[in-house]
Amino acid sequence: MLNRIVFKGVKINMKSNFIVTAVLCLLLLMTACSPAESATSKQDYSLDANTGIADVDAVLSAAASGNAAELRSLVRYTSAPCTNADGLGGPPKCRVGEAEGAVSSVLPFLGGEGSFIREEEITSWAGVDAVGLYAIYRVAEKATMEEYYPRGNYAVVLKTSSGEAVSLRVADGGIVRVDYLFLVTQDSLEALVEQDASEVILAPKVE
Repeated sequence: MLNRIVFKGVKINMKSNFIVTAVLCLLLLMTACSPAESATSKQDYSLDANTGIADVDAVLSAAASGNAAELRSLVRYTSAPCTNADGLGGPPKCRVGEAEGAVSSVLPFLGGEGSFIREEEITSWAGVDAVGLYAIYRVAEKATMEEYYPRGNYAVVLKTSSGEAVSLRVADGGIVRVDYLFLVTQDSLEALVEQDASEVILAPKVE
């Protein structure tokens, strides 16, 4: 909020001008030293929310803990054959010396493009720096799904400290897919829920 100082009926001379300048400098200093505004908003829920759905609440609890290892322990991997084909999308790429079609266990990620983390590399995933909960919904069958990118049964949409959002797709007691949502706005998140939800478990707060 912008603070305004209004002086009425005061004749500004050199002395009073100095006082005004000093007051303004003090206000600027106080503003600079104030705690940064939280990355959460009034439209976010606390991470300690409880839905009564065991699979969802386990993921929420792990996200709220801030413990990446706890979140990683809930990953449910997808089996996928590797490919040497160029281009984006499709199954994971084969490693050097790995035969095409060799099957590995992976966690799929969607963002600017699709990618995978193999089970033996999962410790490289830092988890989610969650600071708030936006919505939870049951994923509709019509929702986007590509081969090796399971849609999951539920989506847990979390806000992060960077101001972005992450959707954890949940099924079989854990996380089956991670979607990174960049450059999010209230409208884009509401559109996501409207498009992909068959049932809203925890609805977005609308001001």
